[in-house]
Amino acid sequence: MNSKTKIFAVLALVLAASMFVSGIMVGSQVTPKVPSVSEKVPNIIGTISVVVCNGQTGEVLYNETSTKLDPLTNGGSSYLIGAMTNTSFDTAGNKVLNMGLSNDSTPLVTWLTQPNLIAANGLSIATGLTATIGWCTTSSGASQYFTVNHTWTCATANENQVQCAGLYWVATGASGLICANTFSPACNLGYANSDTIQVTYNVTMPCG
Repeated sequence: MNSKTKIFAVLALVLAASMFVSGIMVGSQVTPKVPSVSEKVPNIIGTISVVVCNGQTGEVLYNETSTKLDPLTNGGSSYLIGAMTNTSFDTAGNKVLNMGLSNDSTPLVTWLTQPNLIAANGLSIATGLTATIGWCTTSSGASQYFTVNHTWTCATANENQVQCAGLYWVATGASGLICANTFSPACNLGYANSDTIQVTYNVTMPCG
């Protein structure tokens, strides 16, 4: 093999290796890496606060704030990823978020809804009051932030062991769960005193 042939052979090997790594070699089945949820949304942070009061006296019976959204469901991650690049998210048709309560104790990322979503005693899924919502544009796209809360009043009968709150983009609660958070200890809500429970979600997808 002369020197020119050797050079061409070496170049051919380098080109073949490059094509293989890029997944374009004929017959190859190289699958591009799909970013994980954590890689797609590394900056999404949030808090959830729960306040329970005696509806007659106003006495605060319970007050807790959690410093993370745990867990952010698979569907919720996709929803918020979409929101990050959708500048119309802050318009009336896109900012409606709903909130639900349940006695579930271990939220999972695979949930579409809270399995034991409460649908009685004045504690059914409800549209949250979106007090703050906005977006800002950066070199990497739009970032979103919002605060949403709702206050329920226990009625008709007592509701015991309320310990999980969920945030939804679907009003029925049949699906569309963004995240679910438990709080401890579980709350027993009495209808005789018209006990109230207020849940507030603060979600931020920072710019940059």
